[in-house]
This record gives sequence, C-alpha cells and structure tokens, in this order.
Amino acid sequence: QVNSGGWGGNTTTISSEGIFNISFRVIDVAGNTVSVAESVSIDLNPPVIEYSISGGSGGYYGSSVTISGGSTDSASGVASEEVRIDGGAWAAPGTFTLAEGNHTIEYRVTDNAGHVSTTSETITVDVSPPAVSLEMPNTCSGELIFSGSATDPSGISSAEIVIDGSS
Repeated sequence: QVNSGGWGGNTTTISSEGIFNISFRVIDVAGNTVSVAESVSIDLNPPVIEYSISGGSGGYYGSSVTISGGSTDSASGVASEEVRIDGGAWAAPGTFTLAEGNHTIEYRVTDNAGHVSTTSETITVDVSPPAVSLEMPNTCSGELIFSGSATDPSGISSAEIVIDGSS
C-alpha cells in the first residue's frame, strides 16, 4: 500500500519525486495479519546551486573573498556545499585569502540522495594600486598645463586633482 492507496501485489513501482508512506501487510491462511510501515523520500533531481562571492565587484576582488552558500533541494535536502579554488582541496564555504591574479572558483552541492551539482567561474584578484603618471613642467611662467593618467587591470573607479589641498 502506498500513501493509503489500495493494497497491491508484492511489487509496486514509484516513479515520481516526493515522500511516500509505504505499508506492507501479510495475512496468513489462518487469517492472522501483520503490517509494517516505512516512509521513503524519492529524489530524482540534483540540487539547485545558489552561492555568492563578496569582497569585490565586476569580477575583480581584493585578496580576501568570502564565498557563501544557499543552495536548495526540495526533495531530500542539501547534504553539503563545498568550494574548491584553483583545483585545490574541497572545503566548506567561507573566507579565503587569494594572491593577485586569476582564480578558478568551483562550487559543488550534494543532496541527501547523492545527486551532485557543480559550477565554476573565474575571478581576478587585484591588490596592486593603479599605475599613475603625471606630466607637467617643473616651473612655468604663466598658465600651468599638465596632464595625468592612470591605468589598472580592474579599471579606474575615480580620479581627482587636488591643488594646494582643494579639489
């Protein structure tokens, strides 16, 4: 018997996802009856990956990045969430200190039924300050004309000119 349905034969197939209450009843020739009941959760789908990386923006990060999970599995639940950086060992999500450069972040989620979902992305850690150049004469006899430039692999978010403490 499945979920209070009719009593069937010795074999019953369940092919949908969900939690099922299974009862097995045996009646002997003398009319004696015994029943046993169990619940089973059937999970046919892998977990849904949800995670975030904080400590930067636009794909560029400082040396300290925090990877947080929040994956879900509606049938059996999430058993574990793990992170691997640059092919290293799998570890629990958390805060990691990374060197300058590109890093591959892999995220793996396993549900209680053993299904596994994985994803990966590449981030860039930029801990070097921008390169700055300023071109101007050492002295001038009139209007001062100068120029400056700045470059950085992660881009320049702002630049300003300050003369004698005023911008």
